[in-house]
Amino acid sequence: MTERRTVTGRIAFPSAIGAGAAAVHVLVEDVSRADAAARVVAAIDLPLGHALGAGETLSFSLAVPVESDMQRLSVRVHVDRSRDGTIAEGDWISTAAHPVLTQGAGDHVDIEVRPV
Repeated sequence: MTERRTVTGRIAFPSAIGAGAAAVHVLVEDVSRADAAARVVAAIDLPLGHALGAGETLSFSLAVPVESDMQRLSVRVHVDRSRDGTIAEGDWISTAAHPVLTQGAGDHVDIEVRPV
């Protein structure tokens, strides 16, 4: 049976994001293979139907299966204003690595997103 651990975090918006529906995709990915695309091992979609002021945060929590062959897990965030799953102008994304649960990384991350 695969062990499950909980990853928590806060998504920070350095400047205000206007009102309007958006989906916030939080993904935990196995990024251990340099020659292959990252594999999503856990994900959660959070609704965002209201404006957020500069410095405000949005919290998340998700269960992540941790398998023995996973060498590096990282959290990625995409605030999807068009809700079509693609990164486009007007969206917000995380731009730095946010390791969790592997290689001594903890189970909580603070992630700042930037506008595209």
